[in-house]
Amino acid sequence: MKRIIRIGSIGLVIAGAIAGGNSANAEVPALSTTQNPNGSSIDVTIFGTPRTQVPLSISGSGTQVSKSFRANGCGHVIIPKAASYAGLTVNGVLINTAKVFTATAIAPPTCQGTESSILPLPTHDYDGGNGITFSQSWNIGGGSILFKVPVVANAPNGRMVDAAYADNSAKSRFVSLNACGLAKVTKVARTAIITVNNGTAVDLSTFTGGLSAPLKCAGDKVVGEVNDFSAIFTQSLPTVYKDPQNSIYFVGSAGATVSVGLAAQPATKSITSDRCGGLTRGSRLTPQTAPFTIGSQTIDPSTLPVGLKPNCKSTAGVYAYDVTPTNDILKTSDGVVFVKATTANPTGFGDRRIVQITTSGSATRSLKANSCGIASIKSTTSKPILGTVTFEFGGTNYTVSDLPVHAASCVNAGTSAAPDYKLYRALN
Repeated sequence: MKRIIRIGSIGLVIAGAIAGGNSANAEVPALSTTQNPNGSSIDVTIFGTPRTQVPLSISGSGTQVSKSFRANGCGHVIIPKAASYAGLTVNGVLINTAKVFTATAIAPPTCQGTESSILPLPTHDYDGGNGITFSQSWNIGGGSILFKVPVVANAPNGRMVDAAYADNSAKSRFVSLNACGLAKVTKVARTAIITVNNGTAVDLSTFTGGLSAPLKCAGDKVVGEVNDFSAIFTQSLPTVYKDPQNSIYFVGSAGATVSVGLAAQPATKSITSDRCGGLTRGSRLTPQTAPFTIGSQTIDPSTLPVGLKPNCKSTAGVYAYDVTPTNDILKTSDGVVFVKATTANPTGFGDRRIVQITTSGSATRSLKANSCGIASIKSTTSKPILGTVTFEFGGTNYTVSDLPVHAASCVNAGTSAAPDYKLYRALN
């Protein structure tokens, strides 16, 4: 990685090289452009080494400048660096700089009250027959122009003369790259030429790396709008993908219901016994139907006898069930499973004891897609999604270990009053 060291008034600055097409971040363009909201210019996004600074040079940007120059006693005004100016007007007279510099440079006369020599007749009197005269200006070499104020009664000899022009000269500075390695330069002319980190100059008028929305930084990841994949990025976001933690994501329509046939898998959960030493699983609204394991004993609700769940009550500070359960393990008619004791715990689980239970998740999930059309099943420490898990989605069977790894964020590209949610995908 090339490093550039610059010592100046701001101290020591280290700049990382711009990422190239052969780097590990090839999905992220080193240079990209987007339309600036003002409609007349573009914004340029640079990608490189995170948290560094890179030198940047922009020429041909047409920065509008108003400036005053002093005329000497002979009415001569020297305009330095005029070769990089466009639309130059001095003292109300338009100067075609390109036309002026087609003439051979002359040595400007000195002025000691009068000109030391007579200025020659210019060879650029008219601009293509348009009747606009440029006879007041001469090429004096080094990209400078001599302008002679017309001799009139109020000629401002020895006074300040107003000028206006578009400055196309190269402007150099350093830009800071953020935690993702991105920096944005705004309001750049479409005709500008940009050079980053002393690399190859890019003519933006012929540049094809335009995006419909700028790249963004999410954490330490560069994210780009999904709609730009076909034009810029080499790999589109698949219909089903995962993240490094095996969370599964499904791409569909905004707000749609997504049905996934997920194979059952073990998950560990902690539950607490009641004051009488029993455990309860499920409720009338969510009956316990899946088998679960306590210690080494697996309990299958479908094989349990149906009975009444006793109530744990206190009498003079002593807790006991109001009735003796018909079985140590039973289920109610509503699908609630009650466990008073197991083979390993013949006397129950004790007063407020925390017990680890291993259970299986539902084989079918009904998911709700977000505003960008993404639905997900999260993998957590207590309920990890194993790589061997298989599932069915949209008529296709998948195995988690075979899914591609991606990252995407749902970003409001509009405002809170007028939201415009768009999907952005991590590109590095």
